[in-house]
Amino acid sequence: MESAQTMTEKNKNTLGKRKKPDRDAVLTSDRDERLLKMTWQDAGNYKDCGVFCMLHMETYKGDPKWTCGITRANASKNIHCLRIQYLSRILQSDSNIYRMNLKYKTRKLYKTKLSKTVM
Repeated sequence: MESAQTMTEKNKNTLGKRKKPDRDAVLTSDRDERLLKMTWQDAGNYKDCGVFCMLHMETYKGDPKWTCGITRANASKNIHCLRIQYLSRILQSDSNIYRMNLKYKTRKLYKTKLSKTVM
């Protein structure tokens, strides 16, 4: 796990590459930076970081004693359910320009499968 200082230095380097003149003012403000320990943290799971990020944004309300309900013990089952939940929201979103095409193909596939099981 990286320290808050290491992460701040990385952020400074990233902002510096973008030629932002106010980067030092942004990163040296009087904020109290610290990394929270989370029950689901796992240094070896790289493929689900987006799911964890979405869960974090959805459930974190600023309380340092916050818990999202996921622990390392139940993470596998819960992450699978969250993947399905987030995927469903994305696919059915009004912002998804392929939504209607997806609905059409899903209905067509369902009717095909249904007709094969009825016979």
